[in-house]
Amino acid sequence: MLIKKGFLQPAGGRVNAFLAESFKNQNHTNLCSYRSGSPMDNVEKKGQTTLETLKELISRHREFDIIDLFSDMHPADIAELIDELEEEARLQLFSLLDVEKASDVILELSDNSREQIIEDLSNEKLTDIIEEMESDDKADIIAELSDDQAKAVLDAIEPEESEEVKELLQYPEDTAGGIMQSELVSVKNHATINDAFQAVVDAKDEMENIHSIFVVDEEDRLIGTVPLQNLITMKRFTPILDVIDEAIPSVNVEMDQESRSGSR
Repeated sequence: MLIKKGFLQPAGGRVNAFLAESFKNQNHTNLCSYRSGSPMDNVEKKGQTTLETLKELISRHREFDIIDLFSDMHPADIAELIDELEEEARLQLFSLLDVEKASDVILELSDNSREQIIEDLSNEKLTDIIEEMESDDKADIIAELSDDQAKAVLDAIEPEESEEVKELLQYPEDTAGGIMQSELVSVKNHATINDAFQAVVDAKDEMENIHSIFVVDEEDRLIGTVPLQNLITMKRFTPILDVIDEAIPSVNVEMDQESRSGSR
């Protein structure tokens, strides 16, 4: 909100004129939110469900309160709310999300909502959202795009990422190859537990789910893994080779998920 020169002067004609003009414009209704507390306070006072409160905020053009409402919500919960809305409101609300949150929410949406939102997004915004995802999720979303959209996104993302996604797109979505992700945390075979911890810290912004550390030799060939939970109980300067599991599980990339689960 722009504050006009003189707005903080003692009350008078200029202040009243400014307030009157503000309340005429629906885009300025957010001024009221600073008096009434957060939107979740209103939920408790009125006994409304979150969906009812969201619809009220939409009808009153309270965009800043909607952003505040979403700020502490899990992406799956936001997606569930968006799914309950009409198409126009879905598009409006999704546009309020920052790129990082949008990349999580779009994965949780119903097929119908996701299709509507993807069709509405510019190639540039869609690329920004997809770039925030891990490689397997990138592949899943790009597989749903039109040929023109997919080409635009693959051309826009980093060349290395583009090649990784293209490789994953070769496999059907419900196979082991289709659900693989190319990101991993690895350390050399001369590393220590402390080195492995540092590798996890360095990768945490790029990867959401880290379960194992991959140990490789000097030629980057896999020689074993260390479950992340095992690192916690070890002394920091223990050689990684002292704790690796050399039994490396593998599956055929063409194997479907049901067979893969049954083979464990």
